[in-house]
Amino acid sequence: MGIISYFKNLHYDNKLNKAGRLLNDGSFQAAEEIYLSIVDKHPQAACKLAEYYYVQSTKADVKKVIALFKKAFDLKIKGAGVYDAITYGHVLSNFVKYIKSRASSCFESGAFDDSFDLTSVLIETKTGS
Repeated sequence: MGIISYFKNLHYDNKLNKAGRLLNDGSFQAAEEIYLSIVDKHPQAACKLAEYYYVQSTKADVKKVIALFKKAFDLKIKGAGVYDAITYGHVLSNFVKYIKSRASSCFESGAFDDSFDLTSVLIETKTGS
């Protein structure tokens, strides 16, 4: 590793840590901006942001869940291949399981439109089985 690579990595690590601190302080918008600015430069940025979207979806209505899932799914593309595939895959897998569970609950309670919308996003993104 050359000296330039070392300083670039240090710079992106610092940005990643700053975004994490901002999330902990409740400044989501500022943290999201930082994560998005380094999503194609640091392998953990997409993972951290996808994880946050997943956590937020567990407290959201169906439309917000779908929007957050799409944002998390699109991070793979925005990251231009720079992401920790194992961690990102695990977060996305948990997100898919949550959406399937939520769709099932909606169906059982008679909220068929919500169930359809949740199922549709999995079909659209080809993440459902």
